[in-house]
Amino acid sequence: MRVGIVITTSPNNGGTYYYSLKVLDALRDFGQGNEYAVFYDSPSFPVNDYALPHWTLHYNVTQDGLGTKFARFFSAVGLTVISPLARGRYRALLDWKPDLVICPSTTLAAWWCGLPFIVAIHDIWHRYKLPGVIRFDEPFRDLQWRQAAKSARIVLVESELGKSEVVSNYGILERKIRILPTGPASFIWRHDPNRHDEIRAKYKLPEYYVFYPGGYSPAKNQRRIIEALAILHTEKELNINAILPGPLNAYSAEISKLADELGIGHLVHIVGFVPDEDMSILYRNALCLVMASYIGPTNMPIWEAFAAGCPVISSNVGGMPEQVGDTGLLFDPSDARQLAERIERMYSDKNLRLTLIERGRLRIAPLSPENWARTLLSAIKDAGE
Repeated sequence: MRVGIVITTSPNNGGTYYYSLKVLDALRDFGQGNEYAVFYDSPSFPVNDYALPHWTLHYNVTQDGLGTKFARFFSAVGLTVISPLARGRYRALLDWKPDLVICPSTTLAAWWCGLPFIVAIHDIWHRYKLPGVIRFDEPFRDLQWRQAAKSARIVLVESELGKSEVVSNYGILERKIRILPTGPASFIWRHDPNRHDEIRAKYKLPEYYVFYPGGYSPAKNQRRIIEALAILHTEKELNINAILPGPLNAYSAEISKLADELGIGHLVHIVGFVPDEDMSILYRNALCLVMASYIGPTNMPIWEAFAAGCPVISSNVGGMPEQVGDTGLLFDPSDARQLAERIERMYSDKNLRLTLIERGRLRIAPLSPENWARTLLSAIKDAGE
């Protein structure tokens, strides 16, 4: 089979980008027998990882014009006759003549080209009002998600909640859906114990810190972590640090300012971009992951923490209670005092931490690279029939 893969994301997109790379890794390591072509938009795409026999790599360097963008909008609205005008830089995909296209993030690239495809719909959080979040692309995003769900042969979702949301909101049949959680990024499984001292020195790691990687935004809710640590510092005289990797932006500056205002600027480390090879050790040295997000339905850092042996405190919204189960502590993401109590409990109870680490190890086992690839390849087989 000739399989095309459309990669529309970059490292700044966080989980969807690493999900896309997981798809490629699964096909590279376990999907022998097919011919693959990768059509990618980002100049930071790791070309050398996939420069292999029977693989074609195509950089979509051309930027699409305003006419193409209008055609994309109106085709998604329902004027499907103009879909050929929406192809833009994805004409190269059509020229390659794949038997099937995989879209690891939600895009209509294959649909514009009239090709059969599998699409991932990671969440539909654009349909919900979130604290401090204003987006102006919700209408087009929802049209695109709906058309992708209706037109794809197989839809990949993150969880049972994600499945029910896609079915109820977009009216597609359950038999089209496969649950394939993001799971840990591929590099999380790789761990070099000889680098622990190096990483501890590089980031000046304190003895106890909570860890929360991801993009800075009100929806990701880093603010609640700062407020909780300030409560512990002020009321309990407990100095627990926070290490917060992610691309720096205006909101990261707000978080830093808030930490200073609450008197814990010395405890909060806004470290910016962290190389993939450092992430596994940062998880392993943390007191716990604090997944404070308002959005889901699931989140990649939770899977990564399970794989890295890092206890988890998670928001109790969306599909995260389903994702965490009994492997972590849950809290209301709008309640800083409740989060402070969870962090203090994690800090003071080593047996609890060890128990959660063991439960996380068992929880993540079904998402090992081989098992993950098996589920993906089964979906490809079903879509190709």
